[in-house]
Amino acid sequence: MLAFFGRNLRAFGYDMFSEPVRHEAMQKAIDTGEAHLSGKIKLVQETGNKDQAGFFIYIPLYKNATKNNNILQRQKNIVGWVY
Repeated sequence: MLAFFGRNLRAFGYDMFSEPVRHEAMQKAIDTGEAHLSGKIKLVQETGNKDQAGFFIYIPLYKNATKNNNILQRQKNIVGWVY
């Protein structure tokens, strides 16, 4: 169960696509249709005291019953990610 209190509240609603390292991994996942690993990131929850490095693996999700055989179809039909 995910706990939305304390430091975790800092990440709630954060736009991951706005941060360059996350954005690159998310875009590669869209474009290839496959899971993609981000580079090293700082988690939004970190407070600046003994911060730990992290990473995400993004798996693209597309609209149901759509063809996603090429990059244009995948870019058009993306609805989100599992990460």
